[in-house]
Amino acid sequence: KAQSQLDVRLARARSSASGKWQAMLGGGVIKAMGGVLSEASYGYMIKLGAGFNLNDKFTFCVNGGYGSNKLRETVWEANYELYQTNYINAEVDARYKFHFWEKIVPYLMAGGGILYWENVYNGALYKDPATQEDQTAVSPVIAGGAGAEYQITPSIFLWAQGKGGMFLSG
Repeated sequence: KAQSQLDVRLARARSSASGKWQAMLGGGVIKAMGGVLSEASYGYMIKLGAGFNLNDKFTFCVNGGYGSNKLRETVWEANYELYQTNYINAEVDARYKFHFWEKIVPYLMAGGGILYWENVYNGALYKDPATQEDQTAVSPVIAGGAGAEYQITPSIFLWAQGKGGMFLSG
């Protein structure tokens, strides 16, 4: 019945969505993908992918997406015409996670991929006025950004991220 003191340190258990692999579905709004467009109206991107949790710090992701950017721009005359640019892309990125809080995990990311784009005018593929070639191209993409995951349950996460980058036009 002697008194004694016991110092105990509890280890934090970290969990990941469905073990090491996780499925990802997302989407977002793009203002002007691929450059500064003076009168961009709106745009969106929908992505589907998967991530592999190497450990509690690194995740590698593969994703693909479809998007569209609709804008109003003055071309040759003072009238405004409706243009649209469609995108299909595939990317790979790496995320480095910081574990500051229990349910929210911020991360930094860097990646790259390819982007196919096409310009549409009045519902048809737009042709360059000088060369009469279709305005389509496949371009390499380099991107980076930051985001955060919020754990709802041990296997369901919400995530939000901001990403910027560039592609080389074809």
